[in-house]
Amino acid sequence: PPFGQYIASIDPVSEGKTTTSESLCSIYVYKTATQVQRTTEQGDIENFIEGDKIVAAWCGRFDDINETHKRLRLIIQWYNAWTLVENNISLFIMYMIKERKQQYLVPKNQMLFLKEAQANKTVYQEYGWKNTGTLFKTHLLSYLIEWLKEVVDEDIEDDGTIAKKHYGIRRVPDKMALVEMEAYRPGVNVDRLVSLAALIA
Repeated sequence: PPFGQYIASIDPVSEGKTTTSESLCSIYVYKTATQVQRTTEQGDIENFIEGDKIVAAWCGRFDDINETHKRLRLIIQWYNAWTLVENNISLFIMYMIKERKQQYLVPKNQMLFLKEAQANKTVYQEYGWKNTGTLFKTHLLSYLIEWLKEVVDEDIEDDGTIAKKHYGIRRVPDKMALVEMEAYRPGVNVDRLVSLAALIA
């Protein structure tokens, strides 16, 4: 796919097999709205905009952290996705640099949500964003909530009245993300929501 059509977001892990952490690695891949051409049954060419949506999700980790990193890299390369990485743990960023794949990583200065929140000014890493203070809870989460509540389609009756509204939440194919949303409380480990909220922001 052309570079920029897909955006990914990762909440990485710091280790492989462990008994001391419940954290999982999480990645989402988002397809931006795209103009599509198709031929109708009558042979006419029709242009339309295919809406944005989440096209891939993976959450987990292998006993060997290098296998986890490899899985993330393969997903990124498959979609040719420009990728945001939470850099509280920089091991995945270092892995990508070692593999000479850093062109897939979004530099910190390209993340508009950091500029808007005036966050990470004293973080001296080139790639990724640092989940410090209340950045996730007070800033990123609000972007995700608004994206989920956005009206993305409507069923219209013949007389023009709206029969049904379809909301942005239908763009999330990962049911476990919905489970995390339902269970969210401050202090609860929500790896999927961290990567998803950063992606939407």
